Amino acid sequence: MFVHGQKLKDYLIRALLCLVFSLAPLAVAGNQHISEPQFVQTLTNNSIMDGVVTAVALDAQGYVWAGGATGLARFDGYQFVRFPLKADGDTPEVISAVTTIAAGRDGRVWVGLASVGVAALDPRTGRTVFYRHDPQKPQSLTDGLVRAIVSDGADGFWIGTQGGGLDHFAPATGKFEHVRAAQGGVPDDNVSALLLDRRGDLWIGSGKGLVRKASMGGYTRVLRDPVDEAKLARQVVIELREDRFGRLWAGTLSGSLLIVDTLSGQAKWLADGEAGANGAINAIEEAGGNQMWIGSGTGIEIRAADSGELLQRLRHTAGRIGALAAQDVMGIVRDRSGVLFVGSYGGGVQRHVPPLPGISVYRPAPDDPWDGIGIRSIAEMRNGEIWLGRSQHGVSVLDASLRRTSDIELSGQREGGRSSFSAVGAIVQGAEGHAWIGTNEGLYEFSEDHRLIRRYEVAGMIRRLLAGRDGVLWIGTSNGVLRKAAGSAAIAPVLLAQGGPMRGNVDALVQDPAGRLWVGNTAGIFKIDPSSGTAQKLEAVPSPADSRFAVKGMLADKDGLWIDSDGGRYRVDRIEGNKAHYTLAISSQGEGGHPIGANLLRDAAGRIWTHRGVYDPATRQYDELSSADGVDFGTGWFRAYTQLRDGRMLFGGSAGLLVVEPEKYAAWAFRPPVVLTSLTVGAQPVELPATGRIVVMPPQRSFSVQFSALDYSAPERIRYRYRLLGYDPDWRKTGANLRVASYDNLPPGSYTLQVQGSNRNGEWSDAVASLEVDVKPAWWETWWAKLLMLVLAGLAVTGLVQWRTLRLRRREEELELRVAERTAELQEVSAALVAKSQALELASLTDPLTGLHNRRYLTEHIHADIAQCVRKHEDSLRLGTPPAEDSDLIFFLIDIDYFKQVNDQYGHAAGDAVLIQMRHRLQAIFRGSDYLIRWGGEEFLVVARDTRRERAAELAERARAVVADEPFVLPDGVELRKTCSIGYACFPPARRFPQAMDWQAVSEIADAALYLVKNSGRNGWYGVTEVNVQCQEDLQHLLQQPLAAWEGSGRALIQRSSAPSGEASTLTEAAPAG
Repeated sequence: MFVHGQKLKDYLIRALLCLVFSLAPLAVAGNQHISEPQFVQTLTNNSIMDGVVTAVALDAQGYVWAGGATGLARFDGYQFVRFPLKADGDTPEVISAVTTIAAGRDGRVWVGLASVGVAALDPRTGRTVFYRHDPQKPQSLTDGLVRAIVSDGADGFWIGTQGGGLDHFAPATGKFEHVRAAQGGVPDDNVSALLLDRRGDLWIGSGKGLVRKASMGGYTRVLRDPVDEAKLARQVVIELREDRFGRLWAGTLSGSLLIVDTLSGQAKWLADGEAGANGAINAIEEAGGNQMWIGSGTGIEIRAADSGELLQRLRHTAGRIGALAAQDVMGIVRDRSGVLFVGSYGGGVQRHVPPLPGISVYRPAPDDPWDGIGIRSIAEMRNGEIWLGRSQHGVSVLDASLRRTSDIELSGQREGGRSSFSAVGAIVQGAEGHAWIGTNEGLYEFSEDHRLIRRYEVAGMIRRLLAGRDGVLWIGTSNGVLRKAAGSAAIAPVLLAQGGPMRGNVDALVQDPAGRLWVGNTAGIFKIDPSSGTAQKLEAVPSPADSRFAVKGMLADKDGLWIDSDGGRYRVDRIEGNKAHYTLAISSQGEGGHPIGANLLRDAAGRIWTHRGVYDPATRQYDELSSADGVDFGTGWFRAYTQLRDGRMLFGGSAGLLVVEPEKYAAWAFRPPVVLTSLTVGAQPVELPATGRIVVMPPQRSFSVQFSALDYSAPERIRYRYRLLGYDPDWRKTGANLRVASYDNLPPGSYTLQVQGSNRNGEWSDAVASLEVDVKPAWWETWWAKLLMLVLAGLAVTGLVQWRTLRLRRREEELELRVAERTAELQEVSAALVAKSQALELASLTDPLTGLHNRRYLTEHIHADIAQCVRKHEDSLRLGTPPAEDSDLIFFLIDIDYFKQVNDQYGHAAGDAVLIQMRHRLQAIFRGSDYLIRWGGEEFLVVARDTRRERAAELAERARAVVADEPFVLPDGVELRKTCSIGYACFPPARRFPQAMDWQAVSEIADAALYLVKNSGRNGWYGVTEVNVQCQEDLQHLLQQPLAAWEGSGRALIQRSSAPSGEASTLTEAAPAG
């Protein structure tokens, strides 16, 4: 009695719901326009050959699976990965067409294969178990093509076959139980559809209609009306779906579609396949928003979920972006967030992301000639009409349900006998009821019933129109603001208070509740005095927001004045005289910046909307809107927006009209599950462990894990972070393009990898994917091994010492005798060798003529000096103290002027005498610790070690003077006066970057300085004391310039002698800036 009463109660509740939902569309929907849903291609022929998809399904983790003629693939949000069906890694792959897919509770995926039977794939390991018909085993899979698989609510499965009836499989026993028509079970052995409803009853669609197997009973037919029962029995039921009301939707091979009340057995036929009008019903899926999607051989039908009313038909249109990829739809599945996946024969898999509540897009029908003509301006008339200014052909007129009722063409100047059309940039209705339309070619005045009254010539393109409360028409153009008084045909420019007309593109033109007029253009914000018609520019305080960025949009209402600029959104807190005090609300610059929308509208809740996002000033929350949220209307045009009297907001775009109903809006709140998709230990891929724990054995010390957050709506916008507890001090963040956590050279220990993902709005999901990692030590890293090795090492050392001591004692006496004999001989030989070695070493490092060191000596000794110098300067920078006085090296290149003349006039012996005397003069100036090098010919290199760079000019002048002031004495007694030219450079040149240059580069600077002296009259010196740059790039840029240009750069401290002809030298400096 209780059971019957409960069923009666369920029936009454369902009947009441059906009545309510069937009446609701009549009151609400009316004739409202429905735009075609947009699809994103997700699977092509890369994973399933030719894009031939025959089945789609969703597993327990949230993955989407697709099967086709050549196998099976899984979608992780970024790509479909093909899973070869193999028993293990060594067996060949089984290639067979997939007929159906079902998810198991244990994580395995059960697949019907046309030429095999049933396959159970474990995605974690990649291994597949195959179940085939074996005539020798009565309890094997039945002999028939598998058409449907469904869970029995526990661990088993029901399997429907073509020709083999119905099987029940129990994985625990591995046995199949057969149900045949001949046994009084199913009405027909051709079972094509199976469904387990929420009560646990099994529904069976076959070649002779529909039956139900109660969870605790037998097989019964359901339809109450014998006519309905007979009609359905003549058709093959191939698809079943239970809706949220508990009703059953059934589709047939011939295209019939019906809804069955599972309690009463009453059927409602929505499509009659016997008439042959429809293709086979291959898929039925319930979508959000009271919709059922019906996939068939002719596309998709969208029906009302409550009443079954046909709302829309989707067909394949070749070449149309976002359209259905193929006509023959084989499967539809909805994920947990509401994203719909559609698999079609030859079209692969596409996904449709439903728009957020309150978001919709009006698009012209595909065959509409106005399709693709963008919307550049919008206005609502007092009679309820909505006028859309188009990119071409004038104005479209819509009714309140957004259906186009008429068009207004605006013909422009005649060109070659044809009318030209320009974009309609602005529309407004004046106080007198006339409609004003602004284009690139002028201003049009229309009556409310669409009659042209007059056309006005206007200089510049019209971008904004505002009908003032006093009847004045304000016209914002590409070159300032114009004013047309009520009742007058004259149009005059608005002048600045300082004189002259306003200039620049006008993108914002608003009037606040107090009647004040505000203009925003490329120069900032202007306030217009309505009485005088003059404009006053406002100065930004405290930061010049409007002077740095052009004003693109404005909102003036009872809650204040807001502006959008390239720098972000600003609130004008108060205005004092001509000063506007700003506060930055949201920035569009830098990390976390948001694109502005400019088309500012405020809803009843106080939120500020544009076509790019919604901002709540009370909470400072900004929700960015994208195509994933339903804002898929092409490029949103600035200045194309309006708010209707019923609260709806309209935004115009290049591919449609965005409609926002703010009171229905809810932000995307889905928190996606996070899954680990693959694992590599060392360099080898391994299976993901069922226990959630891996052991890394030596010698491996590395692992990497790929992961994914299953928010399919906009996977490219998902952010990730991961950390290895016990190793990472904090989270490591990464993006959708690098979804891998990789660790190398981990020390032995126990760790836990945690991975989190966000949804498309960047909000972190509560779900965390974890993996325990146990890195085992090598045997020599264990504590007992270390202790044992320590003990063994001690014993070995002790034994070795004792053994060695004993042997040494035995040989000590022998060695003492031999040593005494050979000591005398060795001492003699050693002394001779040392003398010869010293002579050879000295000869290899010394110039034979002058006795000075040669280049080889410098290359062998300079590196230690350079390293010491660099270390001293780095220590100075690190400690923030001035460098020590012995921190620098100075490279002097000294060249005897006109030395060739000595050899030519007096002979080479005279030249050699000058070079020898040059050695003594240099030794008189420089210290014995400095390097004196004969660099080549008449050129000498002196490296003054541990010398302050401030002494460089003094040493250069002394060296020049010691050569010029005293004559050289030739072998024949002739006295010869000579001069020299000197170039020098200090190391390091840039103290901030001690390691930026090596000593060869510094010697090249000294060489360049030497040649500047040579080219400037000789007998002088020129040096680079210091280079002052902010970064190494500046230093490299400076080195690419000629040395003569350094003085003008302001980045080098140059010192040079002022008298190249031998007079007394003075110091001239070119100091670096800053």
